[in-house]
Amino acid sequence: MKKIFFLSILVLSILLEVYLCFQAFYDPPSLISSYGITYSKDLQLPMYLIAWFLLLIVLLIVVMIYQLLQNNFHSYALLYTLCLWWVGIGIGIYFYAGTGINLLTDSVKGIALFVAAYLYQKDK
Repeated sequence: MKKIFFLSILVLSILLEVYLCFQAFYDPPSLISSYGITYSKDLQLPMYLIAWFLLLIVLLIVVMIYQLLQNNFHSYALLYTLCLWWVGIGIGIYFYAGTGINLLTDSVKGIALFVAAYLYQKDK
């Protein structure tokens, strides 16, 4: 049951990150406007870099899912770092931009993944 909970959070995380990555690569004006920022030519390079960063996050989640399915999950430090980063970025964006959506998509996801990983690791 704990493994299913852990896996389901990872799958939800990857779906969200793939969506954001796709949007950052192929429709950056839509993504940036969701934060109340007007897209301009000056934001092309930063959005391209953000898209590649999101792709890196997707690849990290793929590795975590693979290791979990193989019952060979040894990179808890990496997972806990990602969880802490998600919590931090969710809170940071909330205080910086005033949008609460990241508190739900990032911070809650980071906390839930941390709890799921901890409970699963405790049994191992």
